[in-house]
Amino acid sequence: MKVDCNHFEVELKDDASYRIKPAGNPIYTYEYSQGEIIKNLVFTINKRAVIVRDGESKQEISSAILCENGGKAALTQDCFKLAEDKLWICVGDKKMPP
Repeated sequence: MKVDCNHFEVELKDDASYRIKPAGNPIYTYEYSQGEIIKNLVFTINKRAVIVRDGESKQEISSAILCENGGKAALTQDCFKLAEDKLWICVGDKKMPP
């Protein structure tokens, strides 16, 4: 699913085959689990990729993989929210602790 946001194109996709911390170069610029940057090998069920591209050239600017456990949230128009300069994405069915 691709979304236009200001001068950017944001692509959201499920990447179930992605393995955290594979040998060699990472596929994504950032890896997150439970709202934190992944520092050690973790095993998760839900893996949602976010790829940000320049809206005009379509050149990739940055990317991230968001990894969580629990029930899976469907990849629909309702799984994300654009608010000013922030993108909120639902990956699983649990809330983060305060």
